[in-house]
Order: sequence, then structure tokens, then C-alpha cells
Amino acid sequence: MDNQNVLNSKAVKGFDKNLLWVIALVTVLIEGFISLVITIGKVAGTNGVILTWFLIIFPVLGLVGFFCLTILHNINLYLASHFKNKETFLNMLKMSVKVEDYLSMERDIKSINENVNVLSERVEHVEDLSKQHTLIKCNGD
Repeated sequence: MDNQNVLNSKAVKGFDKNLLWVIALVTVLIEGFISLVITIGKVAGTNGVILTWFLIIFPVLGLVGFFCLTILHNINLYLASHFKNKETFLNMLKMSVKVEDYLSMERDIKSINENVNVLSERVEHVEDLSKQHTLIKCNGD
């Protein structure tokens, strides 16, 4: 297969329509370059240990970040061109906004309930102080 056929293949053209390949490409390039630096450059001592730990930790952090991205922000990974029907794409976006609004309202309601609980405790405390003040005043007369 010559270079022209490789560049025109469906697999290569599909890269511009999927955003996840950027994450994979950057991860592979970083891992590859650091592996080359450690092996060819014969890095030893503290620098070698630091680079080795980076080689171990970076993929794990990348995997965690990838899962967070795909689970929490999966709507942002799709383009309108991924859908045969543009209405489906727009409906998906509308649904995601509704879910985000719902979660935002749920957080607001939780915050309001916490504030009401704090205020009710303070009112009870003020009522107790008022009762104590009344008792002291009555006993003083």
C-alpha cells in the first residue's frame, strides 16, 4: 500500500472526527519519548528514578482522567457529524442541559435545607436564652 492510499483510508480520515485520539496520541508520544530518554540516554541517579516513577504514574493518571472524561462529560465527545440525524444530536444536547439543571437545582435545595437547619438551631438557641432571661428576671423581682 503506497502513502497516498494510507492517507486516504477511512481509518485516518476518522481521526479528525473523534476527539479521544488526541488523548491517546499525546499519551503514547510522552511515554515513548521518556522511554527513549531513559534507555538511550542511560539516565541514572535521581533523574532516572524521577522519570521511571513518571512512566509508572502518568498512564494511571491518564486512565483516571480518561474515565472521568468519558463518564462525566461524555456529551462533549460527540460531534454533530457522528449522528445521521441532526435532530438526535440536538435532543441529546437538550437532555444533557436538563440533567445539569436538575443536578444544579438538587445542589441548591441541599444547600437551602442545610441553611434552614442552621437557622432553626439558632432560633432554638435564642428561644432558650429568652426563657433563661425571663426566669432570671422573674427570680430577680
